[in-house]
Amino acid sequence: MALSNWLTRDEWDACFVMGHKSEKESKGLGDVLRNGIGELVKAGYKFTGIEADEEGNYEKITQCCGDNAPVLGELIDGSFDVVGRAKNGVRFIKSLNLNIDLSNVEEQLKEIKKA
Repeated sequence: MALSNWLTRDEWDACFVMGHKSEKESKGLGDVLRNGIGELVKAGYKFTGIEADEEGNYEKITQCCGDNAPVLGELIDGSFDVVGRAKNGVRFIKSLNLNIDLSNVEEQLKEIKKA
């Protein structure tokens, strides 16, 4: 099953944002999410459905997709809202009160949308 089945929608969106902020190379969406997982773990976040380390390696523990289930369909049919997902990710990250610098996210969102 896809990683989206093991992350809440907020977690998936936060991983999407943090993976794009990561200085690690990403060759695709899987790398982006893995890098985002690592960045959130480094900041002290504990995921709902996975156990993960600072490198983004994870073990699936509990399915918790709920309202995140359609993400794969959105990616396939082209209806994926990059900016909406990213804005939700930023909102969620801010709500966690972790020490994460989000100062340049707006510029990165513009670049993500162009891709």
